[in-house]
Amino acid sequence: MVLGCILGKPGANYTTMKRRLNMNNGSLSWHLNKLEKDELIKSLVQGTRKRYYPVEMPLPEEDGGELPDIEKRLQEAASKGEGVLVSDLASQLGISRQLALYHLRTMHGKGFITLERRGLHLVAVYPPHHAG
Repeated sequence: MVLGCILGKPGANYTTMKRRLNMNNGSLSWHLNKLEKDELIKSLVQGTRKRYYPVEMPLPEEDGGELPDIEKRLQEAASKGEGVLVSDLASQLGISRQLALYHLRTMHGKGFITLERRGLHLVAVYPPHHAG
């Protein structure tokens, strides 16, 4: 089940897998360690998250010029509408609203996305519109 989850969603993190598979910490940790030891999966720490990938898949590279994987995924999800609620983006990516908001604010500061207040909701808009 754990390997299937990683094959189906490369880059999944521990919390996401735990929720999807409805497993307890000890069991999931044991399986992840075993799969990594048997060289069926590999892991990469990105920010505060450890992500798991199939062993044959190249790990994503992050340099200063590109967006981190999570921010690329947020940008892609935001591009599918005329503005997407931050809570909806978080739900689509399987991350907390707080984590999504942290990354969206970083992206907004770099000009990669626009954050707008619409009524009581915060919405991410891509492509960003620039004042000027």
